[in-house]
Amino acid sequence: SYYMDPNFAEQLRLLSTYPDNTNRIKNKSYKEGKVYIINNPAWKDWYKVGKAISIRERFKSFQTASPFRDFSLLYSISVYNRHKAENIAHKVAEKLCDERNNEWFYIKDIGMAKDKIKDTLDKKGMTIDG
Repeated sequence: SYYMDPNFAEQLRLLSTYPDNTNRIKNKSYKEGKVYIINNPAWKDWYKVGKAISIRERFKSFQTASPFRDFSLLYSISVYNRHKAENIAHKVAEKLCDERNNEWFYIKDIGMAKDKIKDTLDKKGMTIDG
């Protein structure tokens, strides 16, 4: 069993509630975008699996959440429907993680998880570059 510091849990909860303004565009039918994985060395083996229209804008918003600007973008993939693709990626990550807190997953082997997410999205015809 893994112990999670209550302060850390609160930080993760707050981080997950930050608005993603890039997803609030006027044309609600626009679905293309990215599924991404980020992490921060302050939270070893915790990875956020998320979605964005603009990965650059989304990533910048995370950097402002850390005084050290130490979030790392580990992976991103272009998808036809970022909403469905993120849902699929979360299901894959859920099966591979030891613990989950919203869109954050405690995963020991993130390389294997990244490959499994990519393979699953490819097989479901979700990836643009696929």
